[in-house]
Amino acid sequence: MDPLTEAAVVEANTQVVHQVTPANAAVKEQVTHADVAHFDESGVRVAGKLHWGHVVSTALLTYYAVHAKRGSDAIDAIGILPNFHGTAIHDGLAAYFQYTENTHGLCNSHHLRELQFITEHYPQAWAAGMTTLLREIKQAVEALLKE
Repeated sequence: MDPLTEAAVVEANTQVVHQVTPANAAVKEQVTHADVAHFDESGVRVAGKLHWGHVVSTALLTYYAVHAKRGSDAIDAIGILPNFHGTAIHDGLAAYFQYTENTHGLCNSHHLRELQFITEHYPQAWAAGMTTLLREIKQAVEALLKE
C-alpha cells in the first residue's frame, strides 16, 4: 500500500466538498425559511489566524460557515439572516439587530452565563433569583410541550 500523501488528502477533501455542496445548500435554504432559528458565532483558528465559526440552527438542522469577520460583513456574506423573516434567537450581538425583517429573541443560555458571572463576582442577590426564575420558566415550557 502506498503511503498517504498530502495531495491525496487534499483531493479527498475536494471530493467531499463537491459531494456535500447540494446538502449544505438545502440546509441553508431550509434554515433561511424557518419560523425560528438560533444564530451564534465562536472564534476559530484558520491557518493560525482568528476567524469566526457562524452557526444557524433549528430544532432539526444546523448550518455552519466560517468567515474572517464576526459582524454584519460576515452575516451578509453568509446570506441567511438578511433573508430571514422568522424569529432570530441570538446572544444580543449588535450586528444582529441591524436586520429588521425578522423578530429578535435573546438566548437564555447567554443570559444564564451572564447571571452566573454577576453572581460569582458581585454581591447581587437578584442575579441568583433571576437564574432560578429562568430555569423554572424553561421547565414549565418543556412540561407544556410534552402535553
